[in-house]
Amino acid sequence: MQFNTTSHRTVSLILALFIFTFDQVTKFVVIRSLSIGESWPETGFFRITYVANTGSAFGLLSGLNHILIFVALLGIFVILWVLIRTSSEFLIKIALGLMLAGAAGNFVDRIVYGHVIDFIDVGPWYIFNVADSAIVISVIVLIFVFTFGGKSNSGKCAKEEPNQNGHSNE
Repeated sequence: MQFNTTSHRTVSLILALFIFTFDQVTKFVVIRSLSIGESWPETGFFRITYVANTGSAFGLLSGLNHILIFVALLGIFVILWVLIRTSSEFLIKIALGLMLAGAAGNFVDRIVYGHVIDFIDVGPWYIFNVADSAIVISVIVLIFVFTFGGKSNSGKCAKEEPNQNGHSNE
């Protein structure tokens, strides 16, 4: 089955909506089930620990929520613009969908709660959430695509040009 650029966009946006919803639902469950700083179980390598993160990744820029809101909003608009206005291969569209979901999920937290809700606590690593995971996975996919290639235009995000029938050539 051959997918065109429009179906790539559609799949990417559906994925973004699904991941965004999953992120928000999991955060809602954590908020309703735990107090900030509380873990379930209390000990172990893998725990659910409710943390209010006022910074960005790894706690950087802590307390600068207004700047992080602006950066997230700008990022969401740029991702949407690239997703809608460019022609690129399927994996790039998927990565953009994941990135969009992650940025939107953490943006909503900052607006609604004044901080990002993190809860996935694995061993010695930083505590994170579904949105953070989506962003990390999107970066890994992009690194893979741009390192190992794919189509001859895998590294390009050229503007789509309609053919004589007014349709994209992809």
